Amino acid sequence: MSNNFGIVISATSKAIRRVIMVDNDAALTNGTHPVFAGEQLLILPVPPNAIAYRPDQWAGIVQTATGVLPPVMTCALIDNTNTVVQLVVAEVGIDPAPAGFTMVQCYSPAIAIGHTYDLVTGLFTAPGYTIPAGAPGNHGTAIPKIVPPAVIPKP
Repeated sequence: MSNNFGIVISATSKAIRRVIMVDNDAALTNGTHPVFAGEQLLILPVPPNAIAYRPDQWAGIVQTATGVLPPVMTCALIDNTNTVVQLVVAEVGIDPAPAGFTMVQCYSPAIAIGHTYDLVTGLFTAPGYTIPAGAPGNHGTAIPKIVPPAVIPKP
C-alpha cells in the first residue's frame, strides 16, 4: 500500500495534467510515471479520509501545495479555414497540436465549435445566424431576426 500519491501539474500555470495513484510509493519516482518537459510532480501524502481519491478536491490540494488555484486549460483546435473544430483540455506551451491543426488557448468560456479565429487579432468570432419568424427568441413577428457575427472580446 502506498502512503503517497502524485499530481502532475504544469510547471508554469499549475494546471492539473494528471493524477497518479500507486500501490507502491517507489512508482512515483522510479520512472514508471514519467514527468515531461514543462511538468512538475507534486508528491503528497494520502489523507486518512481518502480525499485524494475525489477529483472535486484535486484543485484545492494543488492550491494548498503551490499557493495557486490551478486553471482549467481549454484550447481550441483550429483547422485550415480558421474554424474551431474541437475544444480540448490542453496547454499550448506543453501539448502539441494534432497534425493539420493550430491549437489556441481559449480566453472565454463562450468560445465554441464553429467559431472562427483571426490569426492577426487573436480574437474569436461567433457565427451569425437567422432566427425564423415565430421561433423562440423571435416571438410575435412575421419577420426573421438576423443576428450578425459577434467578436468575443478578451477579458
